[in-house]
Parts: sequence; structure tokens; C-alpha cells
Amino acid sequence: MANPTKKKNRVSKKRVFAMVLAGLLALLFLVPYVVQIAGYAASSQEVLDQLAQLQQNAVALDQQQLELQQTIIDTQSEAMDYVAQKAVIDQTIQVLQTRITNTQDQILEYNLLISARQEELDQARARESELYERYQDRIRAMEEYGRVSYWAVLFQANSLSDMIDRIEMVQEIARADQEMLEELGNISDQIEAARDELELARSAMEGTRQALAEQQATLAQQQAQSDTLILAMTGDVA
Repeated sequence: MANPTKKKNRVSKKRVFAMVLAGLLALLFLVPYVVQIAGYAASSQEVLDQLAQLQQNAVALDQQQLELQQTIIDTQSEAMDYVAQKAVIDQTIQVLQTRITNTQDQILEYNLLISARQEELDQARARESELYERYQDRIRAMEEYGRVSYWAVLFQANSLSDMIDRIEMVQEIARADQEMLEELGNISDQIEAARDELELARSAMEGTRQALAEQQATLAQQQAQSDTLILAMTGDVA
């Protein structure tokens, strides 16, 4: 007579094997995508960190520029000599030049960010297509396996416990497939988020380009004012 304990152990081992097999199938399906996304996130985050630092520096430069502009107004209202006025304007020009360099650096970083976001979007779309094709292949394979398993359960099972094991294995693999399907839905959400982030980066860069044009125009005005003061100091202008 068979030992009930040994028989129970064999059943338990089969069930564990079914769960492990299903888990491995899910991991083989999903791990490459997870690793890929992690790499994209790291790359984009580096650019975002650099942009944040540049924008923080820009705030300080803008504050410095506002203070100098007020000083220019004060020197003009107090009828200070040309030398004092020019000294303040030259300081303003230096700050503006630094600010323009900062803005140009931001534009470079935005270009990098846009390239990274576009690559993320393209790769995510390609990955979605690949996963969908693999999922379809898995479904077709499972349909064939399912039909074989059904007949195996009815006619080839050696015992009730064997039949239960076969059913549980099919159920575990089916659950793994359901998880894969849910992951496809997650990828779709991530594609939509990547598309939105790409548009935000493009919009931010366009705003930064406009700011650069305004800064360059202001710099030209300050340089013209400085030149006028030089002429005034040399007596060419009354």
C-alpha cells in the first residue's frame, strides 16, 4: 500500500513546480522591459538634475540683474557722473552675458532631454509591439496546450491528485498570462506619459528660446547705452 505521506509530498512538489514555472514565464516576459525602463529613467533624471541646477542659478542671476537695473535708475535720477553710470551698466552687461550663457546651456540640456524622451517613447512603442506579438504567440500556444491538457485531465490523469496537479498548472500559467496582459496595459500608460513629457520638454525649450531672444535684445540695449556713455565721457556727446 502506498505511503500517504510520500504521495502528499509528490503532490505538493508538483504544485510548487507549477507555480515556479508560471513565475519564470512571467519573469522572462517582463524583466527585459523593466531593465530598459530603468535605464531610460536614469538618463532622463541626469538631464533634469542639470536643468534644475541651471534654473536655480538663473533665478539668482535674474535677481542680481533686477538690483542692478534699480541702481541704474538711481544713478540717472541722482545725476551721477558718466563714470559711475557706466560702471553700473557694465556690471549689468556682465550679468546679462552670464545669464545668456545659462539660457544657452538650458537649451542644450532641453535638446538632450527631448532626445532622451523621444528615444524612450520610440523604444516603449517598439517594446509594446514586441510584447503584444509575444503575448499573442503565448495565447496561441496556450490554446493548443489547453486543448491537450483538457484531454489529458480526462483520459491521461493517473489519479485524482494527478488531475488536480494538471488543472493547477494550467491555472497558474493562465494567471501569469493575465499578469502579462496587465503589464501591456501598464506599458500603454507609460507610453502616454512619455508622450506628454516629450511635449512638455518641447514647450519648455521653446519658452527658453524666446527668453534667450529677449535677453539678447536687452544686452544689445545695454551695450548701446554703454557706448553712448563712452562718447559722452570723451566729449562727443553734449
